[in-house]
Amino acid sequence: MYRNNAPSRRKRRITAIGDLNQRVSLQDRILNSKFQTGNEDTLDFQTYAEPWAKVETNRGKLEFDGVELTQKGWTHNFTIRYRSDVQNRLGWVLYKDRRYKVLDIENLDERSEFLILRCIVTGTNEVDNQGSWA
Repeated sequence: MYRNNAPSRRKRRITAIGDLNQRVSLQDRILNSKFQTGNEDTLDFQTYAEPWAKVETNRGKLEFDGVELTQKGWTHNFTIRYRSDVQNRLGWVLYKDRRYKVLDIENLDERSEFLILRCIVTGTNEVDNQGSWA
């Protein structure tokens, strides 16, 4: 009789609810026309959700192409509970007064339990001289 003494290989959970311990704001960029504001066209951010998240930093990669230094890849992962309104929406994450551009959204293990938002840091809430968001 054949006996298998190997331990069972169960898949370990990557994320648990208790890991989501940071509050973030999920935002979309909206254009306020001069007809609404009375002045000039302005860009603004609108928060549509404030979920709890697990925040992880990734090692970024800087590349110099002879002209400029550019960031390749993403710098942060934000893991949140699954939300159907986030699935196809590449927007921004506001965390500790810094804004992060969402580059990719992954439904973790296709189980609709958690979403991983892969982001790159874009700056603060301030507007630069050219009228675009930093």
